[in-house]
Amino acid sequence: MAAATPIDIGGNFVTQSATSIFNANTNVVKIAGNFSTASNATVTNFPNVEFNGTIPQTYTNSAGTITWTNVIINNSGGGMTLTGTATSNLVMAGILTLTNGIIYTANPPLLIMNAGSSTPAPYGSTSSFVDGPMQKIGATAFVFPVGDAFNRWMRIGISAPTAATTFQAQYFYTPYSNITSMAAAPTPVLNNVSGLEYWQLDRTGGAANASVTLYWENAASSGINSCAPLQGGDLVVARWNAAAWENRSNIIVGGITGTCGTFGTVTSDVLTAFSPFTFGSKSALLNPLPVELLSFTGKNNGEENILEWVTASEINNDYFTLERGTDGFNFERVSIVDGAGSSSTTKNYQSIDKEPFEGINYYRLKQTDFDGTEKYAAKIVALDFKRPTDYVLYPNPATDEIMVYSTSSKEESISIEIVDMFGRNVMQEKPFTVKGRNQAVSIDISSISEGVYFVAIRDINSTSILQKKFVKMK
Repeated sequence: MAAATPIDIGGNFVTQSATSIFNANTNVVKIAGNFSTASNATVTNFPNVEFNGTIPQTYTNSAGTITWTNVIINNSGGGMTLTGTATSNLVMAGILTLTNGIIYTANPPLLIMNAGSSTPAPYGSTSSFVDGPMQKIGATAFVFPVGDAFNRWMRIGISAPTAATTFQAQYFYTPYSNITSMAAAPTPVLNNVSGLEYWQLDRTGGAANASVTLYWENAASSGINSCAPLQGGDLVVARWNAAAWENRSNIIVGGITGTCGTFGTVTSDVLTAFSPFTFGSKSALLNPLPVELLSFTGKNNGEENILEWVTASEINNDYFTLERGTDGFNFERVSIVDGAGSSSTTKNYQSIDKEPFEGINYYRLKQTDFDGTEKYAAKIVALDFKRPTDYVLYPNPATDEIMVYSTSSKEESISIEIVDMFGRNVMQEKPFTVKGRNQAVSIDISSISEGVYFVAIRDINSTSILQKKFVKMK
């Protein structure tokens, strides 16, 4: 096989036993399905791979560490999940190209960028990043292409460490567990930190120092409204020191790039210790870095799904949009609820879905500012809805007629059929509309023979609502 010939695997790549051998002969291998290797299997000359599936893919390696030269993530169907133990770490020695699709990692398995590896600028995108922890080893500057749910791409960078060191980074689209404790030093002391997001950046190997750069992709969605250059500017890098948040951008000059209307960065001093980081503000009047939801919950009362949420504070909040879907990916609007504008007190909200789908309903919450900026809550609420029995039959047994009685307050169009024990239709009523509770429909059954029958009720889409047995007597 010629070295330049690509190997295109349209399904899964699987080695099933320890005697399995795959030699790619240094060809580029394109895999559209899952990647799975058995323990002690041999995979050689396999440096370059593209994961190009149209459905979610998984990466499971039990054959010992595989170090890839170049990897392209180009999945249009939900990304790729690393599964298994530490042997399933995706280890890079060359270039990781993020074209499309999210890499989902755990701890383990991790994405590990060895010394000399890189990710080309702009280091990911809103459609392709790493959701979960990843590591960078070496002594060169690096931007971690991390993010979290709902296409929230939020990079974090380090300057070149003073010696070879391992850093591990992860982004969280949720507030840190403590956002109210501010350290007394260094000065000036922080007034507040982000109640929306934070990064976990740890030095897991080595002891080198480095500065930290936080990226925003949309200033308004991160609560940033003042981007004046340091020093004297308000926006800073805040570091959690295990007890309180410190101002770690105190002595650098020109540490902010970009603008408040688009993407930008803020950089810290050179640090000797690492931990959670987020955006910090020195003023109560600038960079509100808003506290978002305290809770987003749901329940059903038999006929409706009720969604409730609570905010601790709001900045320029025009309205909320409650959205619903059946698969957790595609959503439609259920309702719009006015926001409180700007508020520093707890606000409670509720929206009722009067027409939930049968089965699992997924709900997400979108918040829109007065300037049109939108952002989604990180949490999705799932509610299992089972349509109640809305109809009662009487009398049963019956002789000449049977009544179909509505017990629901809901108005809906239905059709009624009577079928025998063999599923044969023996009578069918014309479609009609039931207009709420306490409506009864009389069906003449005098012409059918004695026996056991079923009343089948269907909605306007011919979906079965109820099938109930009755006995016809003389």
